[in-house]
Amino acid sequence: MVENDFPAFAKMLDTVYSLHGKSLNGESKALFFRAMAQFPLPMVRAAMDAHVRDPDRGQYAPKPADLMAQIVGKVQSDGRPGADEAWAISLTSRDEAKTVVWTQEMAEAFEICRPVLEEGDEVGARMAFKDAYNRLVTEARRDGKPLTWNASLGWDLDSRQEALHLAVTRNQLPAPAVAALLPPPVTDDGYDSAKASQQLAEIRKMLASMGTAAERRQRAKERAAQAQRDAEHAKKREIAARVATYGSAE
Repeated sequence: MVENDFPAFAKMLDTVYSLHGKSLNGESKALFFRAMAQFPLPMVRAAMDAHVRDPDRGQYAPKPADLMAQIVGKVQSDGRPGADEAWAISLTSRDEAKTVVWTQEMAEAFEICRPVLEEGDEVGARMAFKDAYNRLVTEARRDGKPLTWNASLGWDLDSRQEALHLAVTRNQLPAPAVAALLPPPVTDDGYDSAKASQQLAEIRKMLASMGTAAERRQRAKERAAQAQRDAEHAKKREIAARVATYGSAE
């Protein structure tokens, strides 16, 4: 909170304390405000509401520790993985064939530690990742940002299908979005190319709006790798054609 939030904060505090037939003087309100200043006003308001609804704590007028307990309890159950689990998930992104489903904070933290990792210092990279990840998660929770999961697609389709289906079962990604990221099924009538193209366009637009700079670089890297593979295949076909032509001439 900032200084301009004090009037609104004091009004909320007066309202909550009035439920218990109590009030606070100006100095007590100022002290309460300083104790909670690290949190944004909407988060403090939500904590006060939660305190009032709490069947145990709500029987008493709140103290700063009561509101902090409500905030901490909420953020610790927001579904964000711990730093060690986040590191293990993020390491998967090193393999361009693999599809990784990770959070916004993981993607940003891994981009920060990537130069250290590319130098071969995995221990240093892990430490840098954990420091950055914990800071980013703390900032996101402080600002009340919801948890978001994104998919960084690898070129191996079997890996992609496995990772995306697992993300659906874990409620990390919605099923319609995952369906659009997978090749359309083959039927007796062939592919529904029009519908597939529409779905892919929609999901690409969604991912572009959600993606970080790190994710955009990852997608560019994936496209470059695919272009390299296409060029190699074309070169092989050209060589084979020349050999066939030479054999026919003889």
